[in-house]
Amino acid sequence: HAQRVSLYTVAAARRLGVPADELEQMRWGAILHDVGMIAVPDVILMKPGQLHPGEWALVRMHPEHGVRLLQHVPGLGAALAIVRFHHERFDGAGYPLGLRGTAIPLGARIFAVADALDAITTGRPYRPARTWEEARVEILQGRGSHFDPSVVDAFLEIFDDLHGLTAAESPPA
Repeated sequence: HAQRVSLYTVAAARRLGVPADELEQMRWGAILHDVGMIAVPDVILMKPGQLHPGEWALVRMHPEHGVRLLQHVPGLGAALAIVRFHHERFDGAGYPLGLRGTAIPLGARIFAVADALDAITTGRPYRPARTWEEARVEILQGRGSHFDPSVVDAFLEIFDDLHGLTAAESPPA
């Protein structure tokens, strides 16, 4: 998961013209985005059913836990923005701070689409993987609400290339 989302994030960031020195920070942010989940009890992480409100509250704290774990690691400065803000939504309905629009750091806005793409196209215990075409449709439906429209547009421009890269890395069935 971390490898795929870092690949998707960097590819879209390149498409958006992000300078090379910032790409490495985005790559590390994508790789480390869920490190704060280490603070969430396994019983919650492995729960097969829906989470209760208290359990969900613990999960929603993982971005801040991640930043606390990583804040003193040299060289991760801008990468921490992805760790902290990867669950913010373009419309302000995300967490942990409810940031809206361009108040969300660009790396986190790019990563949000990368993470959604991987979540949709990768099987989960509670649902099978969906197709890349279904992912394209769902991401397009989130354009302007969940996702930054300019980031969605960049992903759509490179979508087939990303699918080709991941299909080439997958072992034959």
